[in-house]
Amino acid sequence: MGLFSFGKKNDLLSWQKTVIENSPDHAAQTEEQLRKMTDILVQNDVRIIRESMDIILSTKNPETKRSRQQIMADRIRHLEKLEPFAAASNKALLQQAKKLLK
Repeated sequence: MGLFSFGKKNDLLSWQKTVIENSPDHAAQTEEQLRKMTDILVQNDVRIIRESMDIILSTKNPETKRSRQQIMADRIRHLEKLEPFAAASNKALLQQAKKLLK
């Protein structure tokens, strides 16, 4: 059995709308396609957060720090939207990313 059992079509559509900007109003992706897209998005967001943290810790430019803090906050918000659909392994990455902001 997949991720969803009741109302699978509506759940897939909600997932699709979360993952794909300007998504159509019908399910156009399979659960497997959405899983792969979600994994890629989570991993990319975490990579950006880690790179931003490295830059924040190494730069002396206050504007760069503020900019990277904003980027991190934006990526965290994006990850929070993806969290209900993320695989367990990526949920661990999400929790690590949230800790970086504290």
